[in-house]
Amino acid sequence: MSSNPSGTQAVSPSKVKKYSLHIEANGVIRGEGEAKWSSKCGKLIRAHIPIGYNDWRSVDKVYKDALWNSLVAKFEFNIDPILARPLLEPKFPQFFRTVKYHLRGIIKDKEVIYLPKPLALSQCLDDIDKIWWEQFIANEYAPKKIEQRKKNAENKAQSKITHTLGRKSYNRVYEELEEEHPEQGVRRSEAWKRAHKNKAIGNVLPCALEKYNKIEAAEKRQKLAANMSGDGVPSIEDFENDPIAEVFGADKMSRCRAVSSTSSTKHVKIGQAAKAIANKNSNPEVIQRLNSLEGMVREVLTYVYTSHKSQNPTFGSGTPEAEGASNNMHIPITPRNLNPVLNNTVSLGENGNNDGHVVHDKNGGPTSGGKTNVVLLGRGREDIAKGFLESHTICHGREVQGDEKIVYVSEVTKPEAPVYDGPQNGISLLCELVDGGYIIWGGKRIRYL
Repeated sequence: MSSNPSGTQAVSPSKVKKYSLHIEANGVIRGEGEAKWSSKCGKLIRAHIPIGYNDWRSVDKVYKDALWNSLVAKFEFNIDPILARPLLEPKFPQFFRTVKYHLRGIIKDKEVIYLPKPLALSQCLDDIDKIWWEQFIANEYAPKKIEQRKKNAENKAQSKITHTLGRKSYNRVYEELEEEHPEQGVRRSEAWKRAHKNKAIGNVLPCALEKYNKIEAAEKRQKLAANMSGDGVPSIEDFENDPIAEVFGADKMSRCRAVSSTSSTKHVKIGQAAKAIANKNSNPEVIQRLNSLEGMVREVLTYVYTSHKSQNPTFGSGTPEAEGASNNMHIPITPRNLNPVLNNTVSLGENGNNDGHVVHDKNGGPTSGGKTNVVLLGRGREDIAKGFLESHTICHGREVQGDEKIVYVSEVTKPEAPVYDGPQNGISLLCELVDGGYIIWGGKRIRYL
């Protein structure tokens, strides 16, 4: 295995483990990568963002882009990274503040009192640039910053209610409640009560007992009023009038109590609306009928294909053979890859030469014929498919632009990967090209063999 200049072994992008992250419309994250998200963000922010910046808003875009590219290399999102970034980036300022909070421990003594400024300057760590450390110390010892810390300490002393979440987020609390009661929705008052209750012994934290009882009383009162009016409890939560708002008052700034400290009530409502629309469009009865119709279409296609092929051996050349027995196999109703390049029929010349056109093998699929073999790369630079270049300039009715190339895909190694600049001719994922086909691909995401 080759080594990089630093002497460490190079790791292939395809072998780098990526964590799956599901992002909802309000920026709430779920999935197996949720537990790793916070720790990875903290480490990468410390590695990429200079601590000399006093505020996240003043951080140069170059550093923010480098941070985001590193996160994309470690996480797979359920949506395009371009769409994921504005949903996730509002949480980065909190991570940046946490990084600086831990660094402040270096310039404090055992009594949590700041060291003299000259001594603090000498405490710079090896992995931190000294210039940025000097700027960090200058910011921390500025009179305005000292006054702000004093005010924050006073506000913290007034907040006496703690929780039992530890490092667990409210997202996980909602998931636990949904797993326990899948038949009913989870209210944020229920999540708040769970977060302030000792799960092991079932006791409410003494510091939260007063608010806990008020929330329970508000829940009973609102439920009784809804039943008396005949309307029942609404399916969508009203954050301005629910028990949490009644006890604590309206949410302020960019936070929604018992939901997220970085998402405003407005963003949470947008997420609720998006989720409701998705649930409405995913009617189980409709999906079942569509699956049944899909199975019937597969059987018809298989019958037509096999019967015609037995009568005409040349039938179906250039198209993948249908194996309709498997319900998991994709059989396109409209053959997309008969010859999408220029949408013309490719044939041999009168003298038997191929005249620079595509050469087909005995099964009807094109062969490389001495053309350049390539590997298609995903967004994280991982290998996702193999094939060879074509010399045409138009594919699926679109002309290639810039460094784009037309590739005949002969082997797919990552079927769930999205196609470049999709959809192309209705193709969005590489799983639709497992039987081969033409595609336009960006030159920067092609590795030549």
